[in-house]
Amino acid sequence: MVKFATVMAAAATLTTVDAIGNTLLLLCEAPGLRAQVLADPSLVDSLVEESVRWESPVANTSRVLAEPVCLGQVPLAAGDRVVMAWGSANRDRAVFADGDVPRLDRDHGLHLGWGRGPHECPGRHLARVALAVVVEEVLAAVPDYEVVGPLPTRGYGALRGPLALPVEWSVQDSPEGSA
Repeated sequence: MVKFATVMAAAATLTTVDAIGNTLLLLCEAPGLRAQVLADPSLVDSLVEESVRWESPVANTSRVLAEPVCLGQVPLAAGDRVVMAWGSANRDRAVFADGDVPRLDRDHGLHLGWGRGPHECPGRHLARVALAVVVEEVLAAVPDYEVVGPLPTRGYGALRGPLALPVEWSVQDSPEGSA
């Protein structure tokens, strides 16, 4: 039980940090999304879902087959390992005709950014809330932040997020007499 709780806490922390970085980077890469959310903060939840679809913090997972199956036209045996590429599935043109375009108005029930079925993220509800709060607070405090330098390098492996996100923003002097 303690081992499970430790793994869950570590996994939730790493994936949520990656999702935060991915979301804040997406707002720089697609400034139209930022303008939409600044104009209508009720779109934050759609932004969270679209960001997780756009760049899933868990890029892939693998499983060992318990029994033989045929995937497409490829026969697989029990004991074979298969990789589920969540990010690739989230850009599948059969499901998302314009999957390479970040949009806030799409049906977010279709994406696999949180996994699916028995492999669905158990912390997705808490992660959604954490992501929404971070986005709301960052946009309220520094709505004009921009990435400094070249696009950040993303981690590559099962987890995917920017390794660092150097940003800058303008500083507005507060009017005299205000706090």
